[in-house]
Amino acid sequence: MKKQILAFLLCITALFSINSRSLGQSRLIHYWHFNNATVPGAMYTDTIHGIAADYSLLDTSKAKILYMKNSGVSSAYSTYIDFYVPATSEYDTVNLRRSATGGNGVKVRNPSDSMELRFYIPTNHYKNIVLKYAYERTTNGATLENFDYSIDSGASWRTSGITSTSDSPTFNQFGLFTEFFSDTQVNNNGKLVFRAKFSGGGVSSTSGNNRIDNVTVEGDTLIACTTPIAGVISGASVVCTGATITLYTSGSGGSWSSTSTGVATVAGGTVTGVAVGVDTIKYTVSNSCGTAVARYPISVSNPPSAGSITGGYTICQNDSTLFTDATTGGVWSSSSTAVATTGAAGMVYGVSGGSIIISYTVTNACGSATAIHTITVNPLPATGTVTGATTLCAGATTTLSDGVSGGVWRSSNTSVASVDSTTGVVTGVAGGTVTISYVLTNSCGSAAATSTLSISPLPNAGTISGNDVVCIGDSITLADGVSGGTWSSRNGTLAFVSATGTVIGFSAGVDSILYSVTGTCGTSYAAKAVTVLTAAQCLKLGVNNTTIATEGLAIFPNPSNGTFTVTMPGVNGKTTITICDIYGKVVAEASIDQQQAINKVFNLGNEAPGAYFIIVDANGQ
Repeated sequence: MKKQILAFLLCITALFSINSRSLGQSRLIHYWHFNNATVPGAMYTDTIHGIAADYSLLDTSKAKILYMKNSGVSSAYSTYIDFYVPATSEYDTVNLRRSATGGNGVKVRNPSDSMELRFYIPTNHYKNIVLKYAYERTTNGATLENFDYSIDSGASWRTSGITSTSDSPTFNQFGLFTEFFSDTQVNNNGKLVFRAKFSGGGVSSTSGNNRIDNVTVEGDTLIACTTPIAGVISGASVVCTGATITLYTSGSGGSWSSTSTGVATVAGGTVTGVAVGVDTIKYTVSNSCGTAVARYPISVSNPPSAGSITGGYTICQNDSTLFTDATTGGVWSSSSTAVATTGAAGMVYGVSGGSIIISYTVTNACGSATAIHTITVNPLPATGTVTGATTLCAGATTTLSDGVSGGVWRSSNTSVASVDSTTGVVTGVAGGTVTISYVLTNSCGSAAATSTLSISPLPNAGTISGNDVVCIGDSITLADGVSGGTWSSRNGTLAFVSATGTVIGFSAGVDSILYSVTGTCGTSYAAKAVTVLTAAQCLKLGVNNTTIATEGLAIFPNPSNGTFTVTMPGVNGKTTITICDIYGKVVAEASIDQQQAINKVFNLGNEAPGAYFIIVDANGQ
């Protein structure tokens, strides 16, 4: 029974002790959330000179975190610590305080087996100290953290008096590490340092790292006091050199100061930009319980300078030219994109003739500055339209024209047509198609207006072939290699020629038999001299043009009043009867295809009285 009562009392005592300790952590002494890092993501090598607390009841300059080489380690590893900027989905939220939100953390990079992480956490005026922070590791991060502490700023180290001397961070998931200090010498101690060393896993790998976030130090007050409050600074975050901005704070009773020397000055919240750079403006409030500092990063920038534009002053239409400016980061523009346009790299493209201004504008938080350059776009030559005839006969001329002066006329094929270079007079040479161009040239090149002409050739009458002697009353047949022509006699009283080239001698002499071919460009003639001989001459010379006996051919009545009959014996084949006047004009024609005797009646009553000739072609003779 006594053992049960004793066990019960011990349990009550233990519960009271735990609850008393839990309820006693009523003060947040130091807090690192890392979200106010001046240069998030900046990488530091070897020892960094302290990450100051984002919040401290005592003095944020005294509360700091260092990553440094282990004492006595001979290997000089190239190690790093930098600010961790995770995606929103990876924010730590397990130990957020003072309305902070998830954001930056700190990651110590491997190889970390030669490094140690030190937390300098003075506890002046406080007891029952508790250290907490969120932590995780990557694939090659250290799997074990080993802890000890120092009460004399690191001169000596001990492990007795803390509740945990090692712990394992979770892979890729923030967990909460909590360390209770039972050693009373850590109370009210301005030289308290907590240390973590890394081992296990891939600590020698350069790709792994361990991450911490939301570091807190809590304790109970030994002496009642009012914690100073620096408040929150607000205002513009950029100031130009030589200009001022005004910052405000929700705190009171403090003093303003700047961190960097020569970048900016501050007096009563008024910040003056001195030189380009980054500075941190601080508002510090101190009392007997410690110091509170509010920090506000600002950037000092120079007013923008656009420099000067380098490039030409003229450009041709459809050409491009490159403009440059020694100042980077600017934007190119054109005062008229109808005349010229600009590209991102300073390339200017000519669109049409005219003068414009090319601008290069540089902008920063302090305003804008613009450099300008005037350029003239010279147009390409404009030729207008060629007007005039589109067809021409060989040997003929025509004049083409263009409304724009100063050009030169050219022919694409002078063997078809030639053109006067200044007047535009085109002369047809031979049949075919030719392009006549009117070319204008200026400093930007040449342009041409064109017109296509079809040159029609003169008709070709060819050459007459056949006998050149015919007896009176007899016939010869002439031929020409060109079809479609017309036969005629120059002196119709000497000889007659039919439409098919048959020549009949009328009276003695020399006649010219003509073969004419007519086209769009006129008429061409071929001529052949034919001598008509008398019967006596033909007998004497032995000339005989008769190709078929005329026995049996009869015409009656003859003379007639215009109606007469032509009879002749039948032939084996086709017979053609052609009647012509003395000029060779065909006035009647009949084609008969039979073997029996021919008895064909003709009526020329509508023709003029006179002499007419009958030509009979019997089966090609």
